[in-house]
Amino acid sequence: MIEIRFWQADDGTKFDDEYDCIRYERKKKLEDYKNDFVFYDYNKCLIPPEEADTEKICIIVVKTPAVAEYIGEWFEDDGCNNPFCGCEFGHEVGTWVYGELVEMGDEWVKLEAEIERLQNFLAEIK
Repeated sequence: MIEIRFWQADDGTKFDDEYDCIRYERKKKLEDYKNDFVFYDYNKCLIPPEEADTEKICIIVVKTPAVAEYIGEWFEDDGCNNPFCGCEFGHEVGTWVYGELVEMGDEWVKLEAEIERLQNFLAEIK
């Protein structure tokens, strides 16, 4: 007797490897959200949704809380820092930058919040 094991995506596509199936389903889900986010790499080049990889993304523009939640779960599942972890109000929309890109460590930074912080700092020293 031979045991045959495969993984099947929600649309019926079959895979020999579980991770391949998970990646396929993630890409399909990203296609559903394609108008709600934009990814950029370390060179500030646009990353198309079908080429998205958590290790290459360093700027995320998020337009809805739902896509922020999905992206956060995806990053955690891949063993990466959730860009929205520790957000005061949950999964916030806005522009998120990986800290190493702006010399702020290995955490994600909400760009709009950082700009506001710096503006407040400048206002205090004037």
